Amino acid sequence: MVETRRTLPVIGVLAGVIQLVWRERTVFARSLAMPLGAWVLFALVMMAFPADSGSSWRYLLVLLVYGGVFTMVAVTCHRLALLGPSAVPAWGLQRWTRRETRFLGWVVAGYAVALVMMMVLGTVLFTTAAVLAPVGGTHAAEEPALVWMPWLSLLMSLLPLYLLARLSPLLPATAVDERRDMAWAFEASRGNGWRLLLIVFGLPWLLGMARNILVRSEATSVEVLAVSLLGLVLLPVEVAALSVAYRFLTKGTGQSSEATL
Repeated sequence: MVETRRTLPVIGVLAGVIQLVWRERTVFARSLAMPLGAWVLFALVMMAFPADSGSSWRYLLVLLVYGGVFTMVAVTCHRLALLGPSAVPAWGLQRWTRRETRFLGWVVAGYAVALVMMMVLGTVLFTTAAVLAPVGGTHAAEEPALVWMPWLSLLMSLLPLYLLARLSPLLPATAVDERRDMAWAFEASRGNGWRLLLIVFGLPWLLGMARNILVRSEATSVEVLAVSLLGLVLLPVEVAALSVAYRFLTKGTGQSSEATL
């Protein structure tokens, strides 16, 4: 169990991951070249052969490929950030092992739990709205009560993300071959849930918004592809930020994996 409780420095984590990835950019680029190259090739094939909208097999294929590539990229980034270059082959991970299966399993399990939470909270939200403003209702108290519904809706959408942030330490732990469970993740992230949310979801959101600014309203396919490639370049920063946060949360507890980069 984690006994030491420290406040996660969000700004410090972001500064640290930028410094880390920039300092070891050659190692990250070489190790991630194959999985990211495979993803770009797959995306180009999908663009060259568009399918009818609503094609379920195509959606499933993209989901499977993306899940596999993301797993290889994320495990590689976590291992480089926490264990150093020697923890990853020169040209990156080239075999799918039980470690990657466990990693992807935690990702799927986390989002499944979050989806159930969203469904439950959504049911509560819409039920509350129906009670406060029944169809054809004319109560004077309805409008003041409904003013709070957008804020309540925002809060309910943030709670599943908060849950995922609390569980996020499981990912770097699994990447460095540690076997942990959800109870450990909740204990490791206790007191830092909202800070982890900023790192795990806030950082990718901000970087995504910054990329969207670069896309013109009538952007060509080449411009869209260039911005997408920029997103791939920034992906190691987004993933390794969680590694840096994980190292901070577990440092001094006998559970941390010190980076040698």
